[in-house]
Amino acid sequence: MSIIIVFTMNNVIDVMNGNVEIPSNYEPIEIFIEEGDVAWNIQKQLTPDENVQEMLYYAEIENGKKMSTIQDGETLVFFRAKK
Repeated sequence: MSIIIVFTMNNVIDVMNGNVEIPSNYEPIEIFIEEGDVAWNIQKQLTPDENVQEMLYYAEIENGKKMSTIQDGETLVFFRAKK
């Protein structure tokens, strides 16, 4: 199975200019990364009914790094639905 992700030029420009807005129904939460933690699993626990890939995209923007490269000892921002 192949998954194709399409970004329009507007999306690329928005990211480069810092114009990506996190939807207002989510709030940031800081998570301390421990040995064996995986960003996908952390985000899935925080937003089980949401598109995890989209939520990790927001986390990547917020943290300024790829969430596939998290390391033990880091404190990173993830998102959860507002209560």
